[in-house]
Amino acid sequence: MAQALTVVDATDFDLVAESDEAAILRDHVRHYEFLSADVTVWRKR
Repeated sequence: MAQALTVVDATDFDLVAESDEAAILRDHVRHYEFLSADVTVWRKR
């Protein structure tokens, strides 16, 4: 996770969870895309 996001959000929010999620999209019979996303869950104080 970006350090700037942590500094900005840490004043009003608590970080609950953080993970990397993977997904595969099938656009065509022979064409696939692999995606990786950083997911964060925040709780407002």
